[in-house]
Amino acid sequence: MRLNFSGVTEDDIREGVQRIGQIVSEQVELFGTLTGKPARGPQRPAEPAEQPDNVLELRRRKRA
Repeated sequence: MRLNFSGVTEDDIREGVQRIGQIVSEQVELFGTLTGKPARGPQRPAEPAEQPDNVLELRRRKRA
């Protein structure tokens, strides 16, 4: 799958990623039902992780 974020707003990106996440979650649950191996719950860190030193934050676009 290829995702292109160059021509949409941040809100649209968030909505799209949320929709993809929902579909993936449903597919993982279905796979667990078919194989008899339940999927693990979401693996979320207790606190937000710090941004690594080797990550460059890009400027955000101005909203129209």
